[in-house]
Amino acid sequence: MTRLVAGCLAALMVLCAAGSAAGATDAAAQRRREKWLARQKELKEQGILRMETMDATGDSSKRVDIVILSDGFEKDDLRDSYKGISDKIKQNLVKLAPFENFRNYINFHRLYIPSEKGEFALGSEVDRSRILLCDREKAISMALNAPDCDLMIVVSNTTGMARSTAWANLITLCSKGGVTGTTVHELGHAFGGLADEYVEPNASLRFGRGVPPMEPPQVNVTLEREPTLCKWHYWVKPQEGSHTVGCFEGALYVSKKVFRPERECVMRTGRSFCVVCMEQMVRTFFCYIDPIDEEDPPGVKQVLFSDEKMTFKVQALDYEVSTERKVTSKMNWRWYLDGVPVEPTQSKSAVSLYEFSAAAAGAGHHELVVSGDMIDSRVRRDMGLMSDSRFWLVDVLDYPRPKVTAPEQTNAQIGQAIKFQVKTEKLEAGGFKLRVEGLPANAKFDEAAGTFEWTPVDGEAGAYLAEFIAANDKREIRAKTVLIVGKPKENRTPQLVEAVDENGFEGQPMDLTVNAKDPDGDALLLDIKGLPPTAKFDRRTGTLTWTPGYTESKPYYVVMEATDGMKTASAKVILDVGNVPLRPDVTDELFAKMDNFDFCQALRSNHSDQRLKAMAHLKDTPVTFQATQVARLLRDYNDDVMREACAQLQVLMASEKKEEFERVFVLEIDDKMWQFVDSPEVLDLIAGVAEDAGKIEKPSAALKRSLATIQKELKRAESYNKMRDGARAKLGKDDDKKQE
Repeated sequence: MTRLVAGCLAALMVLCAAGSAAGATDAAAQRRREKWLARQKELKEQGILRMETMDATGDSSKRVDIVILSDGFEKDDLRDSYKGISDKIKQNLVKLAPFENFRNYINFHRLYIPSEKGEFALGSEVDRSRILLCDREKAISMALNAPDCDLMIVVSNTTGMARSTAWANLITLCSKGGVTGTTVHELGHAFGGLADEYVEPNASLRFGRGVPPMEPPQVNVTLEREPTLCKWHYWVKPQEGSHTVGCFEGALYVSKKVFRPERECVMRTGRSFCVVCMEQMVRTFFCYIDPIDEEDPPGVKQVLFSDEKMTFKVQALDYEVSTERKVTSKMNWRWYLDGVPVEPTQSKSAVSLYEFSAAAAGAGHHELVVSGDMIDSRVRRDMGLMSDSRFWLVDVLDYPRPKVTAPEQTNAQIGQAIKFQVKTEKLEAGGFKLRVEGLPANAKFDEAAGTFEWTPVDGEAGAYLAEFIAANDKREIRAKTVLIVGKPKENRTPQLVEAVDENGFEGQPMDLTVNAKDPDGDALLLDIKGLPPTAKFDRRTGTLTWTPGYTESKPYYVVMEATDGMKTASAKVILDVGNVPLRPDVTDELFAKMDNFDFCQALRSNHSDQRLKAMAHLKDTPVTFQATQVARLLRDYNDDVMREACAQLQVLMASEKKEEFERVFVLEIDDKMWQFVDSPEVLDLIAGVAEDAGKIEKPSAALKRSLATIQKELKRAESYNKMRDGARAKLGKDDDKKQE
């Protein structure tokens, strides 16, 4: 099924109008309209009148995508009734915690699905208990027409009021009810995977079960009656504000032997989430979004001359933890150069910068790593979701940057000679050779002397681009000169040929060439303004070279131009990059190339198999990066991933670079020790790393502090677990007495 990222219809129509007004883009506007109509036809064949993006905040791979679908609305009711209802759903949803906190990281899409009178295209129905249900498979097949879908909301136009329900990532809403307290409860199911905490009479008859035979998988219900032993024991002490966390009997529909974290919660009868459920809802956002939102430069591999500097930048999510108290999230950043901690040039919670000096680093290969931990008071155990890291491979050359200087532009008439000197400096140190690309016919360039000479003749009017390039096997430096040759007679404006929108997909090369013609036969230079930073464009041939990465899905509004140096034709077009889920079969390729940071997505995939596959490639990355990722994945919510992280830790401890690994790992893990209280095997591994790291000669002050913290936390964990063992033994004795 073809899936395209669609911009809002209004934006498309504005561009159409702008193109028509310009005169030169009538054809582009018509072709855009034709493509839009073809897309609508494709949707209609699937039973969808229209799909539109209500709110686009970023690439779907780094956002939560919510898709709203209509059911039971006749065609005439969609544009007014359903549109108004879905607008209110969006408006009200982003007022609910924690959705209000992440409103800048949520994409909303809307599907207009018409139904015949009295019928429901998605199978909505109300059962005897007034519970609203729908056909989940149909809803999923429709939602796939959106760029991505993390949460589906089906708005059912039923008669009378009906109770919302949720199943996996699908919520059904009654059109007459809107977003209510019940909706918040269903969001807990659909988004956070939370269990019901209320009690139902005759639960065994109604739900086909009573007390579960084993511990439920949901984070907010347990069979353990002792608070210090249950799955949310780390919330018992210290208590959070006015919340009293313990084990309160009555949950999962039954009144006895199943327990919930607090007396009241929206998953029971309350109006808001308890601390355990809120923690899970916040964590779920980080299943879809990365705490590191952007990095610059976008390429992993960088080459610098000995006298150059380059600024490396990372940007974190920036959101309000509490909108009432205006408390924002905080990101703790750490930078490492060749395995040694370094201070950032500038660092704030949302943004951190490091200025790399080639002269200070010295010639050779260098590894720059940055890691970050998102701090949100609502989360005490992040399961590795709220940390991440990036790295760059920087090669510093042992010679300075050469200089190539040429005039930016020269103007001449037919028969008038053009002469200038291309000046160069410092070519010898790096063995650079000078050459030229785009030399006009009959023009001469002496590479040794750097002299350019050309006398244009009849038929050579127009614009030309000559590029003077100093290159060796490591780098090239370009100086560009635009040559504009005029003529005495009247000049006519160039014409763009088929300047139309282009559709592509992440991970696939974009096939695009800008075509233009000149009514006077003049030479033309072509351009695309507003291109994404990873795209390259050849002004002479008009060809675009770009394979969008897996975080570059969105419409790019660009301007195509063709100029003869005197008059310019332009057209506004859209380069529409469709979202493509990152597949396990491309993981090997991503790590092999390491062109950009797509491989980081694989390490954060929602699918444990994908994470495991990506972890197999960690050995090909810098040891410092391995240390940051192992420290993160040791906290993973999947046991297989956690065990693989333990195995990789042991391998690194036996490697030649164990000291570098230990130094970084200790700094990364010291403030996360409390998250491993339930994992004695992991605590033992960390204790072993710390013991070895304590033998490092001339440890830094930071390393000493981290080692001291780890020792303190290990003792604290030991004491805490002894207390829990005592509580467990006491429970056993009490149970034995009851049996007697």
